[in-house]
Amino acid sequence: MNIFYKTLILIVASFCFLSFSYGDIENDTVTEYKFGNEMTNDLTETFTLDNTLKSENQLNFNGEILRSSKNITITYQNKIIFENETELNPVALKQAQMLGGTAVLFDTLVSNGENLRNIVNYFYPELFDKIDTVIKGYEKAAVNAKAFIKRDENGVSFSYTDEVRGKEADRYSLFKELFEKEEKTVELSITETEPRITRNELEKCSYLVSSAKTDYTNSPSGRKNNIAVASNSLFGKEIADGEIFSFNETVGERTKERGYEKAKTIVGGKYVEDYGGGVCQVATTIFNALLKAGLTIVESSNHSIAPSYVGISRDAMVSSFSDLKMKNDTGSPIFITGKADGKELLFEIYSSQKNREIKLSGIVTKVIKPPVSEYIYGTENKYGTQAGEEYVLEKSREGYICELYADIYEGDEFKTRKLLRKNYYPPAKGIIYVYQPIQTESGKETE
Repeated sequence: MNIFYKTLILIVASFCFLSFSYGDIENDTVTEYKFGNEMTNDLTETFTLDNTLKSENQLNFNGEILRSSKNITITYQNKIIFENETELNPVALKQAQMLGGTAVLFDTLVSNGENLRNIVNYFYPELFDKIDTVIKGYEKAAVNAKAFIKRDENGVSFSYTDEVRGKEADRYSLFKELFEKEEKTVELSITETEPRITRNELEKCSYLVSSAKTDYTNSPSGRKNNIAVASNSLFGKEIADGEIFSFNETVGERTKERGYEKAKTIVGGKYVEDYGGGVCQVATTIFNALLKAGLTIVESSNHSIAPSYVGISRDAMVSSFSDLKMKNDTGSPIFITGKADGKELLFEIYSSQKNREIKLSGIVTKVIKPPVSEYIYGTENKYGTQAGEEYVLEKSREGYICELYADIYEGDEFKTRKLLRKNYYPPAKGIIYVYQPIQTESGKETE
């Protein structure tokens, strides 16, 4: 409901208990007055109303003089920063007369939760925007302190930038005072605002709270390259308190142009060559490190094949359609560092010191037998086998239903066990090729 109708309702309500009289407005000319409301998608309401005033000054029922125009002057530190004579919306003038003055109508609309910009622009079209443009030149956003984490041959170190206070104008008090009297010079009030994050708070987040590592010594060169490229996108990353970390947003697309090579990756339960093969090991390793730091799972998926580089139920599959997301609800920012040296992938999480340790435990609750293997018989000796010899094209694989738990300790004392997620790894049937050469009349085998 727009301001026009809201004020009409207020006025009708006032008629129920007030007895009043006010100056007549002569209906010499009837025009259409239009105003746009950017806060409601620029919907334009059109009203037919009296737009010619009997005189410049009008009386409300209290005998207060209301003017159709107003000289507005705003100062800051005793210097004029805005000066303008502004026409009052005749509709708002008429409504203010009936309700008891512009200040009364202003306060009533504010108390009803109406947007300040809408109220001011309703009384004086575009006035809020004009004043707001000037005010913004005297404001400054507060700047949070920042921390930067670095790991080199000497270990892990932090560096910091200081926080900077901001400046913010009190718009409500400014416009309230402007509405209280017809002619007014108002001093703009600007107060300092505190940054959300200070250097002192960040300096308390330099403690190692968790780590996770996986081995990739025997990976081919392309896979090693991909692990290095992806992990480098995570080293130095800060996850603010309350922030949701997204692996895909942080690491980005896995393309040739971004330095990724082709390597084996799992698609639909089978190994195929694709750009970015091996990145799931990076996702899995950071997943374990963040879980042990106390972050909450928002989105995660396991592979269709349980990988060998991590325990059951502790893997994280990522792709263009599947992300790893975790929320930092620990109460402190966290910082990620680590290394990928071609043999071991390590992630370390630094944050505020906590007398807590989280150990992860994956449990298989059910083993699912694989389907009966499929046999393919052929007369071509594709795989160098003897007649009747079986060649395994795809191994059969058991399926699993699993649960991942976090065991939480304070000091050496076990406190509780928390279920983090449930997983399903589907079984797969084996596919076996059997070479069966054609027997000739002479008894010789032929393909």
